[in-house]
Amino acid sequence: MSVQTEGRLCDGEGNKFSDKLSRLWQTLKQEGFSSAVRRIYRGILIRLHYHFIDKHFDAFYRIPVDGDVPSLNCTSNEFNESQIVSEKLPSEIARQIEKDVAQYQFKYGMATPRTVFSWVLDEIKEDFENFTFVDIGSGRGSVLLAASHYPFAKIIGVEYAPILHAAAVENIAAYPRRLMRCEEVSSLCLDARSYDFPKDNLIIFMYNPFEDDVLQVVLENLMASLEEEPRLVYLAYVNPRFKAGLIDAKYFTKLSMGWKKRLKLWLLSPLPFRIYQSCLR
Repeated sequence: MSVQTEGRLCDGEGNKFSDKLSRLWQTLKQEGFSSAVRRIYRGILIRLHYHFIDKHFDAFYRIPVDGDVPSLNCTSNEFNESQIVSEKLPSEIARQIEKDVAQYQFKYGMATPRTVFSWVLDEIKEDFENFTFVDIGSGRGSVLLAASHYPFAKIIGVEYAPILHAAAVENIAAYPRRLMRCEEVSSLCLDARSYDFPKDNLIIFMYNPFEDDVLQVVLENLMASLEEEPRLVYLAYVNPRFKAGLIDAKYFTKLSMGWKKRLKLWLLSPLPFRIYQSCLR
């Protein structure tokens, strides 16, 4: 066992520092200087948002999750209808809400930063009362609760993992109604590939929830829904990683932003996003 002496790091701390330097060097070699610097800068912004800007919200309205979380990105995972969690959940789940957000680490990915979410909606110049909001891959319901601060007609979350859906149901139930401008908030536990999109005007939100093959099926279903019922649909994609060809120009056009807005987002947003508007309406 190594002992830490004055002016010298112990072996464990030294190894951690060495590993960080090694990862940084590999990033620089693989991505180039400018891309690596941008990635590091975004990492700093992400930590700023999660540990400071969103701290209060996450401290009181997020249930930590333990256990394996099934994912649509795992092709070997079969969805079992019997796994769907009842809307009536035991009260002990609610008591798992972690009070010390400083020590809380998201175990299965990060939620959308609240500031990024507000910037996304700022780009959609519509009367939200005429829209249903749908979050695909809604997790514990963070975006659903953020959306409830806007006057949507309805808010719907679609989540594949029963354990995350269960947390979302409890979070929605615990959230103060006085903060909600839309109280019709629900979470559905199902495979997004089988989700039947409402025939309303829609704002569909996704935070990089699946790989291209799954996303393609979801988008094909959405485009088929537009063929059946042409209407106004916005598709907001945070941290987009899908292939550009998955968005058919016949159905959607990408919203453009002025250079001032692009510069602001480049400097301040921890995550990039794209917004598409339907052409069939």
